[in-house]
Amino acid sequence: MAKKRLLLCWGNPYMFHEVIVPLITSLAKEYKLFIVLQDFYMPHELLELLKLWQRDGLIEGYLIAPNNDHVFKMHWFMRKKRRFLRSFKFDVFLSGSMMQVFERYLLDCIIPRNCVRVCFWPQITYLMENKPLAEKLLNDIEKKSVTAESKISATTSSNIFRRILSKIKSGDSSIDLISKAAALVKYRFLRVYRKKIINYYLNRYLLPMLFLGKSFSLGKYDLLTQLGSGDKNFDAVVFCDEIEVKAYAKLYNSKNIYIAQYSAQENCRCKFDDRKNKSVILSPLSGIIGRDYLTEELLVAFHRDFKIVLRESGAKSVHLRLHPRETGNWPYQLRDYLKNRAIEAEVVACDKPLREVVCDYLGVAGFASCSLRDASFFCDDIFIVGFERVSKKRYTDPKFIYGKGEGLGWINDDGNYDPKIFQRRINVTNKHKDFPLVLREIIKEKML
Repeated sequence: MAKKRLLLCWGNPYMFHEVIVPLITSLAKEYKLFIVLQDFYMPHELLELLKLWQRDGLIEGYLIAPNNDHVFKMHWFMRKKRRFLRSFKFDVFLSGSMMQVFERYLLDCIIPRNCVRVCFWPQITYLMENKPLAEKLLNDIEKKSVTAESKISATTSSNIFRRILSKIKSGDSSIDLISKAAALVKYRFLRVYRKKIINYYLNRYLLPMLFLGKSFSLGKYDLLTQLGSGDKNFDAVVFCDEIEVKAYAKLYNSKNIYIAQYSAQENCRCKFDDRKNKSVILSPLSGIIGRDYLTEELLVAFHRDFKIVLRESGAKSVHLRLHPRETGNWPYQLRDYLKNRAIEAEVVACDKPLREVVCDYLGVAGFASCSLRDASFFCDDIFIVGFERVSKKRYTDPKFIYGKGEGLGWINDDGNYDPKIFQRRINVTNKHKDFPLVLREIIKEKML
């Protein structure tokens, strides 16, 4: 039987590199693969992999679209590639989400009507950040409408103009009126609303109408989930956590929600390595991007928790792993703060995927991020500890966002913890079907 053609789309290349690359070999055995990524903090190693895969015939080809910061370029690129991509007549569309504009080009303008659309999201999800709503869904309580919090009102721009006009009319003279108008347009309108106007109206209405004669309006749950709005967008969505499956099934009122084994779960090499001399903790930095300084409160919180980790685990030092999008100097401020307080710390690059380096460490500890979930499945012989206090910089309840939270321990907001969380152990790993098998079953079911 001829292989089906699969269009694999991902908007975040460094996440693709981390959790999807390990699936490519097994997917290529069953499908003819074509990959579309966006040029968004693209790892150099991934670019080389794409070239290698195409050269060796593992994939049919790949495209890298401009990122969303280059609005006109992105639209022009996607419009220009429509005919080329249509020629493949894809049978399956697999993507990390299905609501971004470049994904909508593929969904609405390129893939055939009978193409099976599957969304796969192995990492922590945005819905779980909304704890009140997620708890209602999980507890089978009738949910209130979330339309208002999950989409931009169509009247936003008119309300903006009304407010500007009313403030302009408050001027006492023509000169005052003109000066107020200029100030409001320049600062209030352009600065405050520019991103909303560009990202929404220009990106989703004006340019698509100009190039295609259609729009890419947001669905009811698009902003809330950053995945899509249920069966309208995809035929199936796959997660790797049982609690997420339950919450999304209720939100979407859909049976097309599936669970799979984590995509790089069988990655651990510890059984082949001598780990007796491991004495370093890895801390993936996240939650704070582009800042040069942390507050004293955050520095104190980091220091307290790292001190606990080193004392309880017997580790000697900490590696602070940079976030792929980091442009600020705060990691170096944190390093110096720790070193000045007798904690040996070093800032390390993120040029290698976490799955390739995590087995070199005694444990992983720090801010609540996707990396903690990744590490809990990448390595079978390591402890994973989240810092609740520093994680509250972003999340109201950092523990809740992980769903079932397999393999994670916590230093609580007040500094209390269970000493057992620092024991090196064989982590609990989910025993669900691997993703290629789940995908095969979905395709078989949808193509009947």
